[in-house]
Amino acid sequence: MAQAAGASYVARGLTAKAIQLPELFSKGIEHKGLSVIDVITQCTVHYGRKNNMRSAAQMLDYQKQHFIPKSQWEIADPARKEETLPTGVLYSSPAKDYFTKYHELCERVQKVED
Repeated sequence: MAQAAGASYVARGLTAKAIQLPELFSKGIEHKGLSVIDVITQCTVHYGRKNNMRSAAQMLDYQKQHFIPKSQWEIADPARKEETLPTGVLYSSPAKDYFTKYHELCERVQKVED
């Protein structure tokens, strides 16, 4: 969905594997273009109550079982893909950032007005 909205960098990370989050954020900040980073966290109040997971530890275990690195997800069998989601950098393509696009638009408008 983020890619369809124009994101040129899309990543997903987990609080269960928080060590990967700083790198995902750094890459997203350095990336030219729109970056979207999905961070899956545990919510024991609403999600946990509705899905019979009362503790944060249960939710972290769920994350570890149902989210796998993109490299593993790509080679997984279809049944495994159905029950898991990929993590890491999901999409990255060089793009112009908003500031650059805005200045290019201003220059084009200025030329038309002259």
